Amino acid sequence: MKKIKVTKKALANAIGGILNAAAEERKKDPEYKKLFDSDGIDGLLRRTEMTMTSAALDCMRVLKEKFGYTKIREETFRLIMGLPLIANILEKRIDASEGMCCCTDKTFYLLCQVIRKAQEAK
Repeated sequence: MKKIKVTKKALANAIGGILNAAAEERKKDPEYKKLFDSDGIDGLLRRTEMTMTSAALDCMRVLKEKFGYTKIREETFRLIMGLPLIANILEKRIDASEGMCCCTDKTFYLLCQVIRKAQEAK
């Protein structure tokens, strides 16, 4: 078996190509295209907030319909509305204290536990 030497430059080019291809694919998404129709940065931020709120509300509807949470508690609502920020902070803390291995999986496991506990609280 012949060994192939991979240089840093070749690896960087390959990763860059994958990221560029993903970015080009994303540009075809109608929801992504709508962001470009925004009127200035203010409009972009408003449209982004609406999209994120809509996704959070969809998540809460699924919690109700699929998982039987008939009433979404305030703690669950706040966690879902702030999910990107909360997940990012938690992931960084887990990475700092335990290392990078599985920190994303650990983050979402903990977030699921928080939602379960909040929903079970009386």
